[in-house]
Amino acid sequence: MENQRKIHIDIALICYNEEKYIQEAVDGILLQELDDNWVVRLLVADDCSTDGTLEIIKQNEERIPFTIKYLRANHNLGMTQNYRRVFESCEGD
Repeated sequence: MENQRKIHIDIALICYNEEKYIQEAVDGILLQELDDNWVVRLLVADDCSTDGTLEIIKQNEERIPFTIKYLRANHNLGMTQNYRRVFESCEGD
């Protein structure tokens, strides 16, 4: 069998106080069909949520079959800067 190059995919999850909706977002990510030839990483860019957003994501870590990288901020960056930092952190193909 021919050796195929692995395809690296980053999933950007941007959030700020999404406690009511973050479980649905995580479930949606987990519903995706992943090819065995893909190396997947989830980038969680939380913008200093003050609710239970991060706790809900962390409760799902055992269900998430790929690497998770948390991008932390010392202060609220705002939507535009939060998007920018997660896209700058992407290394996927």
